[in-house]
Amino acid sequence: MSATMRAVRTEADREELAELAAQIWGEYWPALIGEAQTRYMVEQFQSLGAIRRDMAEHAYEYWFVMDDEGRTCGYTGGHVESETNRFFISKIYLKASERGRHLASDVIAFYVGLCRERGLRAMYLTVNKHNELGIRCYRGKGFDVIDAVETSIGEGFVMDDYIMEKRVPAAGADMRLIVMDIDSTLINEEVIDLLGDEAGAGERIAGITERAMRGELDFAQALKERVGLLAGLDEGVFDRAYARVTFTPGARELVAEAHRRGWKVGVVSGGFHEVADRIVAAAGIDYCLANRLEVADGHLTGRLASGIVTKQRKLEALEQWTAELGIPLSQAIAMGDGANDIPMILAAGTGIAFCAKPKVRAAAPHAIDERNLMRAFDIIDSSDRTARNS
Repeated sequence: MSATMRAVRTEADREELAELAAQIWGEYWPALIGEAQTRYMVEQFQSLGAIRRDMAEHAYEYWFVMDDEGRTCGYTGGHVESETNRFFISKIYLKASERGRHLASDVIAFYVGLCRERGLRAMYLTVNKHNELGIRCYRGKGFDVIDAVETSIGEGFVMDDYIMEKRVPAAGADMRLIVMDIDSTLINEEVIDLLGDEAGAGERIAGITERAMRGELDFAQALKERVGLLAGLDEGVFDRAYARVTFTPGARELVAEAHRRGWKVGVVSGGFHEVADRIVAAAGIDYCLANRLEVADGHLTGRLASGIVTKQRKLEALEQWTAELGIPLSQAIAMGDGANDIPMILAAGTGIAFCAKPKVRAAAPHAIDERNLMRAFDIIDSSDRTARNS
């Protein structure tokens, strides 16, 4: 799934935009700021008259957000502040039915490209302080809060906003991002099974791992159960587990080839930073997301020290890293073997099941059944040739 932007140019476009704005604002904003303020703000800032004024007098630019089937999913707009020469994204609004399709990542990537073309090094937006969903979304796309403002807009209404900033990353040559699972993908082992061996519960933990990866068990609950069996292990177990790790054939070569092409590589794992960080350093990987284990007095407590890396968190990491790089999800490659890798595999432009469980293989657009990660480039390069020739 990817989004493209269709510029608002004609009066018919402006009329369509005003109708779309009224629909979207009616779906979301009354619950946040109330019916009265929603109606007032639509009239003042989203109506046909407001759109005409913004475009004619303040050089606003508007675009419809279109999905890859050509359907209108929302709209966005921005302008350069004449006083500060800062590019402000004034609007990113999606229909309620289109949220969750990861279109916002492509909108931000579009603006990164626009800013690069115009020599602008940062972009800005305002977001209501009570819009927790929006704030979380923008943070995930690389924006940081830099200020807070309260603005009277008339009729006793106030906009209570944060100002957020995202620095525009330098453009790479045909930048791509490869994201993959660690256990049984980047490496041959499941780290939690190695830790389980140390606890004398290897077979039991391996059985739970297998069922979770097949999608037969709730991943979060299965992880908590397995971590609980590690209680009492000394923290030297991380050294012993890492010593048993072996890279999948082609793993180091894949990272090196990606970097030679100017690309970035990230890993997302239901495993643990205590071992994953060493794997990442050894392979020269750029990004890493994993769980953390709680340690007290030199021993594992049997509890996690961080939020669980679920399938949703893996997907969010893919979205966050592509946004930081200023590329759309269509330029991302995602690989994994377990059920919790399916959402990111389906969201990426190139999704690959790597020596995967049947459920994953059935869902993924592409599959590699040989334990050689360099085979991923056969798929990537073939897809590129097909896209160029289509």
